[in-house]
Amino acid sequence: MKWFLKCLTQYADFSGRARRKEFWFFQLFTGIIYFIIYIGLFKPLFLLINSGEELDQTELLASMLGNPFIYALLIAWLAFIVPTLAVQVRRLHDIGKSGYWLFLLYGAQFVASMAPTQAIIENLAVLAVSCLFIFFYFKDSEYGPNQYGPNPKDLGNSIQESHPTEDPTN
Repeated sequence: MKWFLKCLTQYADFSGRARRKEFWFFQLFTGIIYFIIYIGLFKPLFLLINSGEELDQTELLASMLGNPFIYALLIAWLAFIVPTLAVQVRRLHDIGKSGYWLFLLYGAQFVASMAPTQAIIENLAVLAVSCLFIFFYFKDSEYGPNQYGPNPKDLGNSIQESHPTEDPTN
């Protein structure tokens, strides 16, 4: 829980580094929150669909807009979009990558969303890019400080650890 709150307190902090634990705990807690919202959102809809009555699109839309969980979903998305992007950038910084790599991920998803539903190449590209980012997110921190800041695990941050062959008394 403390890692989730840490990400929320660093709401729009795109500088520095985020270790794997911070990133994955934030993803876990946001996933749980979204899961609860989706259960509340879709349970009445499934009950309405399974009632056996003929429903048109207008009734389904009215049912969705009348559900308070649709507004909870919007509020959660608006509340979590910036911290999600920030922790993704900081996670990339932790492995020595620029935050601009996220343009690849979201650009591929955008291009695939504009393509026809049968566009296999675009969907395979999104799958490949997503697998690359999953690899990035699971990759261990770069040892020692890098251009984005000190190692959040305090590994290799001191002079003696980063240069073990040098005598610190010289």
